[in-house]
Amino acid sequence: MKPCHNQEAGPDLERVLDVISDKGEWVGVLRMHSRDAAARSLCDLIVISESQNVGVGDIDRKAHYEDWDSFKFYAVLAVTWNSGLAVRIGIGRIRKSSWAEAKHDWRDVLLG
Repeated sequence: MKPCHNQEAGPDLERVLDVISDKGEWVGVLRMHSRDAAARSLCDLIVISESQNVGVGDIDRKAHYEDWDSFKFYAVLAVTWNSGLAVRIGIGRIRKSSWAEAKHDWRDVLLG
């Protein structure tokens, strides 16, 4: 999965990034803390919780998602690394089914 800039314009959306799978499919959204963070091409995602919801903000605008009643997702932190510490640069949501298909690993994380 990789973040990619939204095609939509507007001051509030400058920090919002779509997350695209290796297959080129939309799988979620990130809201970065700054324009500088949004300009990064890569960051790591850390799952912090799972949930199910309808009308969840930024995801709401993805009209192609057909079954809102069963939209299951993971809440994630977008992080970069500084001397072994994970530094949060954003938050987001990733479709649970897409996370299961993606390459990921388990590790202990120290947040700074």
